[in-house]
Amino acid sequence: MELGLNIFPIFAVILFGVLGKRFGLFPEKFVFAANRLVFYVAIPCLIFLAMIKSPASLEGMAWAVVSACLALVVTWLAALWAGSMLFGRGKRSQVRASFIHCATHGNVAIMGLALAYFGLGDAGLFSATIIAAAVIPVQNVLAVVALAMFGRSEGLARGARRAAVGIVTNPIILATLAGYFALATGIAVPEIIKSFLKMLADMAIPLALVIIGANLSFAREAWEKVPLAAGFAVKLAVLPGLGVLMGWAAGLPATALGATAMILGAPSALISPIMAREMGGDPQYASRMVTVTTLACAFTSYLWLRLLA
Repeated sequence: MELGLNIFPIFAVILFGVLGKRFGLFPEKFVFAANRLVFYVAIPCLIFLAMIKSPASLEGMAWAVVSACLALVVTWLAALWAGSMLFGRGKRSQVRASFIHCATHGNVAIMGLALAYFGLGDAGLFSATIIAAAVIPVQNVLAVVALAMFGRSEGLARGARRAAVGIVTNPIILATLAGYFALATGIAVPEIIKSFLKMLADMAIPLALVIIGANLSFAREAWEKVPLAAGFAVKLAVLPGLGVLMGWAAGLPATALGATAMILGAPSALISPIMAREMGGDPQYASRMVTVTTLACAFTSYLWLRLLA
């Protein structure tokens, strides 16, 4: 019961974002600007502070990273095969591209870290940050490959270059590297700087969750025509389940296993419809996957945390 109460505020704030957008409280210009503020400033500050103040240790986290990334690659290959069985060729190849993409590209930076923090505390956020820094580049590369293979895309080479630039300039990865540097060198961050960063970090999760709610799509057209069940099952059950199983086999502690489940079991990435539109996937399918997995994540994340508790 207490665990459910811990993660309930996450989805309450998302609902606030949904209602705020519907009643005109959050216009498109605000959502766009707030999204940039969260992604480039607030979340990197949150990650950096989590790393330098966490009581957790880097010891053993290498296995957590390996387990998560290996689970991601194996699931992507399984989705590749399942996509050929479910969607075949021709026009539905675009659905196949977005199925593979959305089933393995998660909203790690916002939902994954938020669930880890509210469900597992500071130690969970620390573990999740380390795992996320490795998972983000891997899932981005796999997303580009899937869309380039099966979508009417801009081509693998151009897509790969875009992914590479996005990875090396990703503020989540840069903040994690800064945290590693501070830990390795023992540099003491002045309290006044910490206070400044904390003020920015404190708005990261609530504002990010409002943005998620404002971006959810509830349009009725083609809900029954789009095969969501397969993508839903892979994203919220198969992928985190495989990561947890591999982590358990490697002897990871409960906190690291929980962080793995929250990162890999995060809903489909908000950017999925945009990538589908630009690289020849199915934007409608991607939009539905984002909405369905975000809503269902309220239950699946609770179940994973209960199981691993």
